[in-house]
Amino acid sequence: EYNGAAMTAMPQLSDQDISDILAYTATEPAAASSGETSGVATTAVPVEPGISNNLILGALALLFMLLALGLVLETTRSISAIGIIILLILVFPANIYHLQISIKKKRNIIGTIIRLPVQGLLIYWAYIFI
Repeated sequence: EYNGAAMTAMPQLSDQDISDILAYTATEPAAASSGETSGVATTAVPVEPGISNNLILGALALLFMLLALGLVLETTRSISAIGIIILLILVFPANIYHLQISIKKKRNIIGTIIRLPVQGLLIYWAYIFI
């Protein structure tokens, strides 16, 4: 995972410090009751409201399926083709970002590179239906 990099040496830690750290990470966090405090200063991390990635991907998949079904009917064919082209153009930056992440992680680079021209072919294919 870290390309065989050695961990930074920390000579200031004693054996007891390391044992304490290991014991701390091995224990389950205890749920504090409403009136108790542990004496340790903590800060609350605000949870950002947001939409799950799975929900977004599911909605996009559903939209793509509906637009693909719209290609079957003659009356909705050109509107569906335009919708597919717009969605493919809007999703393209996400594919570029995914390629950048793949290059950083050195995983699945070929697949993400192939995805970009395939998306261009899909745009051309949808254009034929207009």
